[in-house]
Amino acid sequence: MFRTLALFCAFIVANSIVLPLIWHAFIYEHSQSLSPNIDDTKKYIDINDLKSLLLLLNPSRQTSELEGTQTHYTLTIDNFHTQSRFKLLPVSPYREVSRDTFDKWLSEQVEISFNKILSNIGDDNWSSDLVNYDNVALGAVIASPSKADPDYFYQWTRDGAITINTVINYLVNNQFKNTSIVTTVENYIDNSENLQKTSNPSGDYNDGTLLNFGEPKFNVDGTPFTGNWGRPQNDGPPLRVISIDNFLKNLKKFSVSSNESYIYHNIIKPDLEFICRYWKANNFDLWEEVNSQHFFTSLVQLKALKIGIKLHKQLDSNDELFGERLETTFEELSKFILVESGYIDNSLTHIVETPSILGSRSGLDTAIIIGVLLTHNDDEDKIPFDVTDGLVLNTLSALIKSMKLLYPINHSRVNLNLGVGLGRYPEDIYNGNGVSEGNPWFLCTLAGAEMMYKLISDLYLSQQDLLIDSSNQLFYFNHVIEKPTMFSKESSSSSLRIPYNTLAFNQTMASLFQFGDSFLDIVREHVADDGSMSEQFDKYTGYMRGATDLTWSYGSLWSANRWRQRALDYVA
Repeated sequence: MFRTLALFCAFIVANSIVLPLIWHAFIYEHSQSLSPNIDDTKKYIDINDLKSLLLLLNPSRQTSELEGTQTHYTLTIDNFHTQSRFKLLPVSPYREVSRDTFDKWLSEQVEISFNKILSNIGDDNWSSDLVNYDNVALGAVIASPSKADPDYFYQWTRDGAITINTVINYLVNNQFKNTSIVTTVENYIDNSENLQKTSNPSGDYNDGTLLNFGEPKFNVDGTPFTGNWGRPQNDGPPLRVISIDNFLKNLKKFSVSSNESYIYHNIIKPDLEFICRYWKANNFDLWEEVNSQHFFTSLVQLKALKIGIKLHKQLDSNDELFGERLETTFEELSKFILVESGYIDNSLTHIVETPSILGSRSGLDTAIIIGVLLTHNDDEDKIPFDVTDGLVLNTLSALIKSMKLLYPINHSRVNLNLGVGLGRYPEDIYNGNGVSEGNPWFLCTLAGAEMMYKLISDLYLSQQDLLIDSSNQLFYFNHVIEKPTMFSKESSSSSLRIPYNTLAFNQTMASLFQFGDSFLDIVREHVADDGSMSEQFDKYTGYMRGATDLTWSYGSLWSANRWRQRALDYVA
């Protein structure tokens, strides 16, 4: 009996004295095995090592008892060259050409693209043939000069607003010195007011419902298009608000006079009223195929409301009821997007464009990326889902992964860390002039490039550390940094911090820049020798397909380069 008691006491002593000593030694040794730049404020232990130690001390202990143990590393890296456990994924963006040749091509293509944009807008200076022979209204933006197979010779409210915003951004770069282009934008605004007051199949202007604002497209002369179509499309009015606000605030910035009050009350305010009334209503998506609720549409509506709240305070403060309505609608739409809509599905790592068809489709859609870019043009009137958002980044990563395999034209890039030709969504069957198989689109591929350049600009402007954690690891560890071994499935809550403006931070930004250029290089491979761009390029052959000289394709290239120039100021 005494022997049993002695053994029991010895066991107690061992567990109360020896075990803590072993435990302390283990923690010290384990922490020393990590990077010397581990965040000393965190004292977490890998769950697998903890299991191993306790099983060694007590083999009968069940590992299930340890499942709740928290796992979290915060590692800091400031130089990829000296910390060998971390590596940037290699990127060689320029295929078959030198960087100098690529830069020369891009410079020429940007100029060609902007001239092509102007030639597709009704204007006596840039496109007199459109005005004089095709009866295109002044300020009308045609989607494409193609009149057959397919017929895109119309003006879409959405496409027009997006295109004219590109023209406005050109004016900003030019400090509004080109008065002829200022007149072009003013003609667009006049044309927009005429379209707002035109009855059409979506609604009668005179009944006061504003349902006619949801009409997606008009004939080039401004008369209503009366054929069958996907109606309504409610993204046009908010995109028009975004573009016209961009024009007005920059007129003021560069001390150019404008009839701001008239434009607000007669064009912007009715668009805002339309959004307040119908943001909950089902409508057709960006691609004009599905009648439901869509992330793209909701996001541009939210941005327009944020702008509207600002403009109301500046120009319309006497209408207190309308101001309250804008605020209330903004709050309701914000809650809908973030909580109620299904755009954020906790079972998925990406945003869902149209939740009502999730199941028959993956929910992946480049409309998500395009919407993010269109609603985060600058630092003003901020709303959620900028390019730094983890869900946005992971959505792009998922699109790349899907379309890298989906389109044979991308197969040579499967094992390379490069951008790929992006189409609209993985299940697409529109081939540019009918239904068979979907193809990569120029504007979708260019959205990938633009997002990378804007990401670089935003990260530098924020002057904050880059934190790679569970919210954005899918993007960064697939396309930028080789996944460190300690970021196992069990330790997915760990994070990697790259301090702002350290060598590692600048190295990461340079890698992102090259990744952006790899999307542009795809475009270089598939544009015509004269710089012409259609809507799509064939998934098998790479030859252009669909509507010729698509205005939106040219605008997307110009916009991508605009952000590239900003990023270049940081990484050069």
